[in-house]
Amino acid sequence: MANTTDDILEYGMTDLGRLNSIVDYVDGDIMIVSNAASVSTSQPTRGNMFTLIACAQGHLRISLNGESYDMQRGDLLFCLPNVIIGSVDVSDDFKGSVICMTSRIVQGLLGTNVSTWNRALYVEHQICFHLSDADVAVVVNYGDLLRQKMEEQDNPFKAEIIQSILRAILFELCSMMISNSEDDENDKSTNLNQAEIIFNRFIDILSAEKQKKHPVYYYASQLCISPKYLSVVCKQMSDRTASSWIEEYLNEDIRFHLRNTTKPIKEICKILNFPNLSFFGKYVKGQFGCTPTEYRKQK
Repeated sequence: MANTTDDILEYGMTDLGRLNSIVDYVDGDIMIVSNAASVSTSQPTRGNMFTLIACAQGHLRISLNGESYDMQRGDLLFCLPNVIIGSVDVSDDFKGSVICMTSRIVQGLLGTNVSTWNRALYVEHQICFHLSDADVAVVVNYGDLLRQKMEEQDNPFKAEIIQSILRAILFELCSMMISNSEDDENDKSTNLNQAEIIFNRFIDILSAEKQKKHPVYYYASQLCISPKYLSVVCKQMSDRTASSWIEEYLNEDIRFHLRNTTKPIKEICKILNFPNLSFFGKYVKGQFGCTPTEYRKQK
């Protein structure tokens, strides 16, 4: 029987961060649980983040949007934002890890390469991977290093180091996604359908656009379709609107320029295609909770 909205437990990064008994690391955009067996549940839940589950030993069965997935040693599974997790059951000998990341941090860590991630997950629907023994060894090495850094108490750059390790892991995963896509290419009986091609092209155009602050019709015109149809395609392919994708990519450009350059805010405003400083300031305040100057001063 389908679950109603009232039956589903909604959660976000802040909610998960309160579960100190099972969480090994949390910083607002990233949460890591080394012992995934502790998150076994029968309560339907839905989160607003990417969740990566890795099985190192034993078995795990998980239901995503009503579809069951069985995991064993060497398996990786991606749970996309807003996917309903119906149940999680693990074997007595199960060992594995869970990494939760907001869309914001994934975009920030991958930068312009996020299109590979989006294409694999949203267009080609690659959410399950079985690693070779060599790939398992690589992941284990990353995991050991990650745990070592999470246990450090007095390192002033702990968050930055952990993010750097996660960035390396994400690029390893993107490499796997590309390889998997190439391996499966000859097995596809048909080409991508029209909606998949349009969404794929939209993400590519958005990634390459230097001034991302444009209305939906700007991108739709480059695809030779109507703004309404582009929004329908985005909703169909990713359960997100075209406007939300534009906003996410724009916000990452704002973070980059404010945190990683010394350009005057007035110049950044012009680079990002905002009409004036006042409008830019109001936008940043609404998205990040502070002024551009205050955000630039933050660590």
